[in-house]
Amino acid sequence: FVNAILDGTPLSPDGEEGLDRVRTIEAIYQSAELGREIAIDEIG
Repeated sequence: FVNAILDGTPLSPDGEEGLDRVRTIEAIYQSAELGREIAIDEIG
């Protein structure tokens, strides 16, 4: 993180990849709660 700030080195994972991971985890939680499959694109 510090290198990204100081010299512009790209972050890994980047923001888009991080958002995809959060959506995946949210779909898992919703699936467990509702007892059905949740498509990733159902997650806003």
